Amino acid sequence: MSEPLLHINDDGSSIDTSDQGIELSSLATKPAVPAMAPDWTEAAPKMAAYTASSHGRVELPAFLDFETNRAAASQAAAAVLADATEVSLLDANQDDVNNSSETFAKTTRLLIAQNMASLTAPPPAISDEDDDKNRKYGTIDGVFIRVVVSIFGVMMFLRMGWMVANAGFFLSVAIIFMSCYITVTTTFSITALCTNGKVLGGGPYYIVSRSVGIEFGTTIGILISFAMMIAIALNTVGFAEEVVKLYSPPITGAREWDTVLVALAANGLIFAVALGGVGWVNNINFALFMCIMGGFTAFLIGTCYRPYNFFEGYTGYSSETLNGNLVPNWSDDVDFFVVIGVFFPSVTGILGGVALSGELKDPGRNISMGTLSAIVFTGIVYIMILLLNAATGTAVALKDFKTRSFMVDVAFWPPLVYAGIFSATLSTALGLLISAPRVFAATLKDGLFPKLEFFAALTKSGDPQRGYILSILVASAVIVASGGQLNLIAPAVTVMYTAIYGIINYACFVASIGRSPGWRPQFKLYNKWHALSGVFGCVLFMFLTNWYAAIGVSVFAFLIYKYAEFRKSSLNLGDAHESFAYVSTMRSLWSLESTTRLHIKNYRPSFLVLANLCQDPSSMLKMAASFYKARGVIVQGTVVPGTFTAAKLHEVRQLPTSSTVTNRSKAFHNNILASTAREGMLSLMQNSGLGKVRTNINVVEFLEEWRQISPLLLADWFEIVKDSMRLEMGTMVIRGSSRIMSDFDATKRFNGNVDVFWLADEGGLNLLLPYLLMRNFQWHDIKLRVWIPEGENAGNTRAELMRILRAFRINAQADVLRRGILPSPSSSTASSAANSSSNLMAMGSSFSAPKPASTHTHFTPETEVAHYFLSYAPHMEAIARDSTMVFTTLPLPFPETTVSEYLQWLEELASHGRPTVFIRGSHHNVMTPFL
Repeated sequence: MSEPLLHINDDGSSIDTSDQGIELSSLATKPAVPAMAPDWTEAAPKMAAYTASSHGRVELPAFLDFETNRAAASQAAAAVLADATEVSLLDANQDDVNNSSETFAKTTRLLIAQNMASLTAPPPAISDEDDDKNRKYGTIDGVFIRVVVSIFGVMMFLRMGWMVANAGFFLSVAIIFMSCYITVTTTFSITALCTNGKVLGGGPYYIVSRSVGIEFGTTIGILISFAMMIAIALNTVGFAEEVVKLYSPPITGAREWDTVLVALAANGLIFAVALGGVGWVNNINFALFMCIMGGFTAFLIGTCYRPYNFFEGYTGYSSETLNGNLVPNWSDDVDFFVVIGVFFPSVTGILGGVALSGELKDPGRNISMGTLSAIVFTGIVYIMILLLNAATGTAVALKDFKTRSFMVDVAFWPPLVYAGIFSATLSTALGLLISAPRVFAATLKDGLFPKLEFFAALTKSGDPQRGYILSILVASAVIVASGGQLNLIAPAVTVMYTAIYGIINYACFVASIGRSPGWRPQFKLYNKWHALSGVFGCVLFMFLTNWYAAIGVSVFAFLIYKYAEFRKSSLNLGDAHESFAYVSTMRSLWSLESTTRLHIKNYRPSFLVLANLCQDPSSMLKMAASFYKARGVIVQGTVVPGTFTAAKLHEVRQLPTSSTVTNRSKAFHNNILASTAREGMLSLMQNSGLGKVRTNINVVEFLEEWRQISPLLLADWFEIVKDSMRLEMGTMVIRGSSRIMSDFDATKRFNGNVDVFWLADEGGLNLLLPYLLMRNFQWHDIKLRVWIPEGENAGNTRAELMRILRAFRINAQADVLRRGILPSPSSSTASSAANSSSNLMAMGSSFSAPKPASTHTHFTPETEVAHYFLSYAPHMEAIARDSTMVFTTLPLPFPETTVSEYLQWLEELASHGRPTVFIRGSHHNVMTPFL
């Protein structure tokens, strides 16, 4: 336990304020230390629970009795409140606080209410009794029955015989196991996700969006909404198929169109029921379950009760009939993939228990056990139905679903089977109509689809009536478009549900491999590799069922994803992709650290834009972003000068941490508090980055109006330029930022010339950066010209430069820069210039390896070198007058050079008036001609 912030006398009767030494900085850094005494009345003078947060707020216990030892309490309060930055004293001034414990108590309550609620006020308590009242469902009533009713649908009574007649019993059982594997892996995944926190309304949409991101959540929300709407059509068409078999002749003259009319009428019926209120639907699941099981039981008894040849195609239990149905017997328009597409909707509905997760007594156990039990139970029932059909009916009779219902005809009391069919179809359709608009509304709640929010409106009773209308319209359109053919609708439902289950499995997989400390699901039986296999299984099922429908759904889902990604704005849901990206980044950083040092071939320019030395930092960022082909880091460093106080810290933390420079580049922001600007910038230059991913080029702006700028700012600018060189980092000084910014904002492609005046060997950075600029699509049409100082033989100088450019694979024109006539500072100027040119030419052979680090801590160039640089200014001015951009070697500052002299040199070198980039490398090679 750390020392208290306030010094208390040993007897507890008063506070020694003379030597307490309370400062805001100490309050901001030391934690609160609550006094641990059983009697707070006696402990009041020993208050050690005062602190100021990083925002200058004060944490005070709400339960202190300030009537005890008023002087000590009020003095403690005064000491703490004096250094707080966000305190309202109501009607009290400082003297009132010192002399009135009543006012101090009022102030304390106000602080807790307004400033420190998140730190001092405990969360609202929910008693175990109240929580038990909310959690009233168990595994059977809350999950098992609900999921079984959702799974048992139209296919159970209408297509199981057709399935076994075409695919055969063995292959049909294999299809059931394949389908159940998908649902089991999805059950494990969804259980893990929904037990990792409290699930609110929205079902799978809410779970996925809060797990792997709003993009995937929105995609699954839209997909599942429309899948439910299409499934409404699937079930009402199944209902209609049975109804039209009950009368003859067809009203429209064709059973197909009668099916369409009856299905549309069924849509109208469930729509009317939904508008009238559906609160009772959730309470009749057990009755629906009994009706469905009653229909199955009637069929089971009928197979034992009906005599042989009761109707054509019915044989009773016969080994010959069973043997004939064990292997596939495909119809002309049916194959394995068609059967998969038609059957798979019979195993959907596994998400029924997720919606009640907030009302389950033990969500982890209830959802997993209830859903898995439902999958096993329904799978057994399906296999029994397949076996009963295969053993008692011929393939011809089982395939004829248009004129005969085999299970109805076999049942000992057909009305029970009809009751099961109608319960399985209409109740499922009604449940889908209730759920689809609510999931759709929950998806729209995050505001990504403002134009669709019309359908998300709720009535006073909470019913999405507009969503009901949309759902019925979509279902009716599907019925008409399919011509009332169940086998055409089912594959579309299969493809959409497998896509949904695939996304759920992916969500669990990403949440698992992200290894976030926040990933703590109560359900422990899931496995990330099972989830991944579920993803691949769902994708395989999608394309096996109907590859063109799978492509259509995939494109639709991709468009939703990209739209949600574009529209998500500042929504931060703490999804698993953040954790996954963090883990991947750390793994990459550690992998990069395993190398002893980066090779020259892997050198990437990374820029630190020192905003304090830039009149327009945004243009500097755009200039750095123009070299995006280097794939380096761009950092904007900002120093807030001042003392270390809570207010200043708050100011720093309000600054942005990143920004988008162009559509191809983003910049990080490194904002620090320092006593002086130079001290802060020096710290930024040394510490911007992590591991080997660090900035290596410091960017400042040329001070255009430097004659009117304060000497202190000029001194800081000059010292930072020299500090950058002392640190052996690249240094870039940019002049003409406003023109550069306007050019970058233009949509046109640049043309003309970029001239590089390579006046000294500084490691090759003066060549590398212009080359990277040329790779930018906006600058691709620019002609690059490289100029070097003339030597004793201009022809040899140009030839040597061309050789160097070819060795470095840089496509540029080589030219020689002539010297102008300037008063010579000494007789050695000419020889100095010639030697500099020779040294530059000799550089070509020195690029095979990095140069050793410099051991010099000060600069030693003679003043003749300055004269050497300036002697080329007239020719540079004539050449660059029409250039689009100019790159020039940045001269080294001399120990005796003043900032005014240095800026005058730069002005002279940029007298052509074109946007100019002065570059000084670190004198370590950044290019090599070798492999």
